[in-house]
Parts: sequence; C-alpha cells; structure tokens
Amino acid sequence: MQTRIDKYGPVFKTSLLGSKMVVLTGQAGNGFMFSGGDNGISFNQPGTVAKILRKYSLIEISGPQHRLIRGAISNFLKPESIQRYVEEMDSLVQKQLFKELAGKDSVKIVTLMKKISFNVSCSIFFGLPDGKVKDQLLEDFSTTVKGTWAVPWNFPGTVLHRAMQARGRVCKVLSNLITFHEDNWKKGLLIPKTT
Repeated sequence: MQTRIDKYGPVFKTSLLGSKMVVLTGQAGNGFMFSGGDNGISFNQPGTVAKILRKYSLIEISGPQHRLIRGAISNFLKPESIQRYVEEMDSLVQKQLFKELAGKDSVKIVTLMKKISFNVSCSIFFGLPDGKVKDQLLEDFSTTVKGTWAVPWNFPGTVLHRAMQARGRVCKVLSNLITFHEDNWKKGLLIPKTT
C-alpha cells in the first residue's frame, strides 16, 4: 500500500478481485468518507460480498433507505438500550469462559472471543439457547464470512460456493427464529422488551 501511496498520492484508483475502486488514505480521507453527509460517494463491495449479502443488505443500500435502517439499528444499539443487557451479557460471558477453559492449559484467544461474542449475540438478540443449532449457525456464519473475500468463482468445491450454501442455511435458521418469535408474540407468549 505504501508504495502506491508514494507513487500516486493519498487518493488513487486500483482494482481488487476484479472490482475497480478508489482508495482514500489518511485522516482527511477518513474524515471525508465518514462525515455522514451526502458526499456523492456510494459504497460498493467486491462482487462476492454483494452475492452473499444480496442487494438489500445495509452495506449495499444507500441514501434515505440507508439512513432509515442505520438509524433504527443505532437506536437499538445505543448505550441506554444495551445497558439493560449488561448483567445478562456478563453472566453469559463468564459461563462461556468457564466452559471453554475447563481442563485446558491453553486456548486460542481470538477464536475463543469470536465464539463467545457470537454466542452472546445469539442469546441476547435471538433468544437462541446453547446447542447444536447455535453451533451449526456459528460454523455456517464463519463459512459465509470467509466467502466474502474469496475469488468470485461460484461452482462446487470453491470457497464462494460453500459460502453461498452456508448463507442459505443461516437465512433459513434466522427466518425460522423470526417466525417462531412472531407467532409467540401474536399468541401473547412473548412480551417485547422496551427501553
């Protein structure tokens, strides 16, 4: 990267995985990109990301629709909202740590923290209990993430093909969870938590 910055300056065009892009570097570039205003820049991901996440993901949409969804997510994840879950998160993290560290002399901390973060998120956001479904969901989610930066070849045996299949399974599990919670809410068995 530094050789390109030295040769072309802090803003240059390049190609990554067959996708043309502009690279902005430095503090001024970051400030421009993330200023939050309508600066005329649209964010496009490599083709594999678009294939896996589809065109209606938060990454792919822009303009008023993006602001609306981002606002809803920001409201959901604001400190006041998350504060309600701190005690539950703490309990889940401790439980996971004791479970994962029991009888082991060493662990891979990055892998462990990813697993704990995923498990806590699934428990808090989806009410998903520990078990085979959550373990399979983690495996499928990891496979999907690996596919986002794979070579864009989608045929059997490739990373992207496995990622697309895993994405299908993730979507099916999440769709079933949403339907389950929606049905329980309609029957009065589930009371939504409020801030």
